[in-house]
Amino acid sequence: MEILIVCIEKYTNLQTKAIAIGQELAKLEKIPEPQRTSPQQQRILELRQNEQEILL
Repeated sequence: MEILIVCIEKYTNLQTKAIAIGQELAKLEKIPEPQRTSPQQQRILELRQNEQEILL
């Protein structure tokens, strides 16, 4: 039973992280590409990489 609780907690944390990444990414992607700053563009790349890591 304890293992199940730990697994559920890990899954919930992963979901929370995925949602936060998705929300931040959506916000940044609303900015037209020519108007994005270099740090914004870098953050988009980082968030996309984080998304891929979660999916694996």
